[in-house]
Amino acid sequence: MPERSSEIPWRQGHAVPTDALEALGLSGKDGADDLLVIVVSHDCDLVADADAEPDCEVIIGHEIDTADGSLTFAKSSRKLHLTFSAGSHEIVGEFEATKKINLPKLRLFACAPSETARLNPDELLILRNWLADRYFRSAFADEFVARMKIGKLGEKFRRIVKRTRQHIYAVLVDIDQGEETQRVDPEDTYSLSIYLLYDLEGDRAAAEREATRAAAYITELFQRVCLKDGQWTNIELRECIAQSTADISYRDFLKLKEWKFDDISLAADPQEATLRDRT
Repeated sequence: MPERSSEIPWRQGHAVPTDALEALGLSGKDGADDLLVIVVSHDCDLVADADAEPDCEVIIGHEIDTADGSLTFAKSSRKLHLTFSAGSHEIVGEFEATKKINLPKLRLFACAPSETARLNPDELLILRNWLADRYFRSAFADEFVARMKIGKLGEKFRRIVKRTRQHIYAVLVDIDQGEETQRVDPEDTYSLSIYLLYDLEGDRAAAEREATRAAAYITELFQRVCLKDGQWTNIELRECIAQSTADISYRDFLKLKEWKFDDISLAADPQEATLRDRT
């Protein structure tokens, strides 16, 4: 049994081989025969002595035929569609954030990681960002969330983004320059800026075109719902622009909130505050 870090082949993002699932008590979970079980414990915890870190955390998902673009790139904090392209053949997995369990580390180390399901470095980064986002995602003021329901504004916003899901990497927003404000009167508007980051992988021209078109649709939507006789009510859309991932600075990225669409307010009843059902 390997004890030293150099002897342990397991790292975060490695998949449990199919022929080891039954021995680990994972075969047939949820009635699925296409399980995809991924190690999500940090590398340092994996190589730590078993007396200090006896268990490792895994997430249980399953293979799917095609990724839903609205669930790629960690757009959803609750569900992830992730491509494994570095293995013997490319596969796509679906994972839910709540489906994590602990396995005894030494039982896992009795087998080697799968050679079939392997993540490349970019895919591993997506997995790590998705795991972290569970505890880092944004929450908006209750009143702002309520105003996004006027004229089904949030629902229609979601539909526009979803139509462009294959190209949009993230939706970033600035609300009231980052201040936490609970406004009351409709004339006391929230100031909103939206930035649609489009992906540079693949057809960049198509991504820019589709993201720019989505930005125009979103602008028209907010104007139709919130602009009355030349006066903004409830929410003032300052700008909505398409921007490539290469054209935003890290400093600006940190200043903005990422809109996941499953973000909720801090209200006591999260079901009522949800801007969209998380797909």
